[in-house]
Amino acid sequence: MPDLNVNSVSVYGIVQWFDSIRGIGFIKTEAGNMVFVNYTDLPIKNGNFIVLRPNQKVVFDISVGSRGPQAKNIKIVN
Repeated sequence: MPDLNVNSVSVYGIVQWFDSIRGIGFIKTEAGNMVFVNYTDLPIKNGNFIVLRPNQKVVFDISVGSRGPQAKNIKIVN
């Protein structure tokens, strides 16, 4: 069943920082808003979660999490 709290419009942004040990970070949207990201919302590649890097371009959906706006369905933009 789809998450009813997820915004259906994809948003573009740039990774501000991501702590691969803690598995958390923030993405800045094109509109300048900061969105929380948790490793559980990252895609899995070869059995491991991908690691986000600062200044990496991404596209994602936004949902309301316990810490406010949270990135979901994150995809890296090449």
